[in-house]
Amino acid sequence: MKILGVAVLALSVSIVGCAVKPAMNIPLLSATYKDNTLTVPDQQFAETENSKSIVVGSSFYAQVNSCRIIQRYQVRTNQDFVSTMNLMKNRAYMMGAKWITVVHHSEIDRTESAYLAEPDTVILRDGTDLGSSRYLTKLVADLFDCPCSVNTCSGR
Repeated sequence: MKILGVAVLALSVSIVGCAVKPAMNIPLLSATYKDNTLTVPDQQFAETENSKSIVVGSSFYAQVNSCRIIQRYQVRTNQDFVSTMNLMKNRAYMMGAKWITVVHHSEIDRTESAYLAEPDTVILRDGTDLGSSRYLTKLVADLFDCPCSVNTCSGR
């Protein structure tokens, strides 16, 4: 009986031992500077034919129209809401989305007492800098791929 118990114990230890992943040697990251500021041309902040083709609506109606979520996407710019929304819609079009749902919007006005709590990518309009801009806008949206188009989707 003791031999059977020892054999079962040895077998279980060897099976569990095989299931454990070996420790990986992860090299330390080399010291590099990552600039999280992008500069994009003016036309991406303007309303274009591409941005006009994107439906902005609720996630409920996106699901009613058989849309499938692609990803949650965030932009932070030194522009106002309308320009930031145009940038979001232009980028959504380039990523293959047809519908977006705004999840979060915040806008810091330089004339208000506010602070930036999280360091993220800031997208600057070409020819401007963050210091000269009145706004710092953050927009988070869910991007959906839909079988319908801007003319055929219902419930916007």
